[in-house]
Order: sequence, then structure tokens, then C-alpha cells
Amino acid sequence: MKVFGLTPKSKLLGGPVFLRFVLCSVLLTLIPSNPMVAKHGQNRDRFRGTVVSAGPKAITVKSEQNIYLVRTFNYTPQLERKIQSKKPAPGEKVTVHYLRGTDIALKVN
Repeated sequence: MKVFGLTPKSKLLGGPVFLRFVLCSVLLTLIPSNPMVAKHGQNRDRFRGTVVSAGPKAITVKSEQNIYLVRTFNYTPQLERKIQSKKPAPGEKVTVHYLRGTDIALKVN
């Protein structure tokens, strides 16, 4: 029985569509995700601003040109070790070098 051109939920949950969904979900959770590594040819951009907060895994920076723009960048493993020794203080002006199209910080000065 179709209501407004749709199949009732009881038929969807028992059918092959639901089984495909469950199988794809299980397979995607089993595939390990590798951290993104900067390749030599990838484009890099800079984001200048003041530090809002800096933690052990990420830094949040407010833009110096647009007061409404706030971005959070995750550290690479190498930068994470470097930041542990000297964290930027809130209010400090920094430049974050990151991979274009991502939120992965490569360098913070």
C-alpha cells in the first residue's frame, strides 16, 4: 500500500534498502581513517588574527580584518608537540599557516 506515492516504513525496514544501509554503515566504521599529511605540492594559506583560545589539540583565532570571523584549526602531530612547549596566550597576534580547504594548521607564529 502506498500513501502519497511513498512506501510505508514497515516495508522499508524489512527490505534490501535497509540491509544495504546497515552494511555500508558497518563497513565505513571499520575502515581506519589516516590523518591528513601535507604533501609538497598542496596549496597553503595564511590566517592572521588574535588568539581566542589555544588548547593541546586545536587553536581558535579571530580574524583581524573581520571581527565576526572566528576559525578553529587542528594541529598536525608535529605542531602539537611544538605547541605543548609554548602555547600562544589569548589576545596574542598570530599567523596560522594551513592547508587550503581544510582546518589543519601546519605552523603557528
